[in-house]
Amino acid sequence: MENDKEKNELYQLPSSGKMLTEDDVRIIVSQQLRSIIYPTIVTSGFLQSGNFVSGSAGWKLSPTGIEAANFGVADVQTFNASGTWTKPTRGSFAFIQAWGGGGGGKANPSGGGAGGGGYSEKWVVLSSLGATETVTVGAGGAASSAGGNTTFGSFLTAYGGAGAAADTGGGGGGLMSAGSSSTGGDPQGGTAGNPSTMGGGGGGATAGALSGWGGGGGACGSGQVGGNSFYGGGGGGRGAAGGTSVNGGAGGGDGETGTQPAGGGGGGAVGAGTGGTGRIIVTVV
Repeated sequence: MENDKEKNELYQLPSSGKMLTEDDVRIIVSQQLRSIIYPTIVTSGFLQSGNFVSGSAGWKLSPTGIEAANFGVADVQTFNASGTWTKPTRGSFAFIQAWGGGGGGKANPSGGGAGGGGYSEKWVVLSSLGATETVTVGAGGAASSAGGNTTFGSFLTAYGGAGAAADTGGGGGGLMSAGSSSTGGDPQGGTAGNPSTMGGGGGGATAGALSGWGGGGGACGSGQVGGNSFYGGGGGGRGAAGGTSVNGGAGGGDGETGTQPAGGGGGGAVGAGTGGTGRIIVTVV
């Protein structure tokens, strides 16, 4: 009976704060699973160790034993306009996402839709960032003008889409450069009407071209839609809808403003739509 009692007793965590051995952890795993209540329960913003093993608060299982826990929820700061990012007190890595500004469309008789702004992202060790970092959000382009680049300090740049030119739509921003006239930004930006995976889609003499990471190209042919994008902004349309985007803003339709973030402005008989403003999102974990 005494042995049964010992087997049923809960393992007590040490009060001295010493690191436990592998055998200690095995005891906890084999004998104390009954003390688990739920995999994760958040109380006042922090995971409590009592959800995992019986014992003192502030402990967690780790690859090397059991150690003091300092779990926290992710810190997310979103910038729809330029400003200053402030480093949180907790975290190890920062995931930075950025969209450049969409270009501006051009009105009839020879105008078209503008290119969508490009998208870029980067993981950064939190300790490498300053206590504050300057955030510059690219403005949407005015009529026939390029969208502005979006930057996070010196760590990341997302490039803007090109404004619509005469007889052609604007090229979308790419990972490495801004859209230029009807050509999408690098790498391997699409030429007029041609798609690109990493660069910006080419502005079309008819419909705009699509892009994976860059902005979609703008359209120029009457009644033609803008190019789509997965991450960047959609290209502006002319006399038709702008291109869509899964993670960015849609391009403007006939004379409409592109949607934030990064949508290209539309062109057409109604007028010239301005581009959508860029955006920065910084997530610290």
